[in-house]
Amino acid sequence: MSFAPPQPTKKPVLKTVSIKNWELGTVTAFDDGRTPQGGLRSSGNVILDQDGVIRPRPSLNLYGPQPLGTVLGEIFEFRELSGLTFTNWMCCLQNVSGTTKLYIAKGEDTTWTVCNGKTFDNTARAHYSQPQNKVLITNGTDNLSYLDIPTKTVIPFTALSDPSAPTLNTLTGLTGSAFNIYYAITANSSVGETAGSPKLTQPVLKDRSVWDPTANTVKIQWSAVTNAKS
Repeated sequence: MSFAPPQPTKKPVLKTVSIKNWELGTVTAFDDGRTPQGGLRSSGNVILDQDGVIRPRPSLNLYGPQPLGTVLGEIFEFRELSGLTFTNWMCCLQNVSGTTKLYIAKGEDTTWTVCNGKTFDNTARAHYSQPQNKVLITNGTDNLSYLDIPTKTVIPFTALSDPSAPTLNTLTGLTGSAFNIYYAITANSSVGETAGSPKLTQPVLKDRSVWDPTANTVKIQWSAVTNAKS
């Protein structure tokens, strides 16, 4: 009896497949071994987000205290830094009995705490951003304001009157009319700046680039702007 020699078999091709997203979602119409790449055989407690990214499903349990009134816009999460310790807070504008103010709370709190300093429009929806220890509050209607996180107080923007034009105080060593120089001023509040004042046009003898700093000077003056910081 004789046997045919075994035929050599081709080695299987080994390759590595890197799956970076799950764009096909959960596929249950195939057997386990036939689930396509980019598809999941089973999934639970997750959400298929944009670009096929899987993330945990948000909790269905209530988080934090319930609002005291109508929430206007988003509920914003911000952080308070004390030393090396972070504390997470939430804030939002709430219309409570016809008065809209900023309210804050932590997730474990049982009620919201009002932050005094400013009342807001009763219908405008608010958005927020946090630079350092402040939360900027914008709603497209009220002037800019911010929550001072350490003091839990809302600091409003106080609009300043635009300055009047500056006037000449003293002209030294530049009497003449060969060139014109121009001056205007603005005033700063704690959180903003006014428009520029009307300009002062002053004729002088020399171009500014050739003034002698010890002999050629111009002093101007302007009227004070109420509540200006600088």
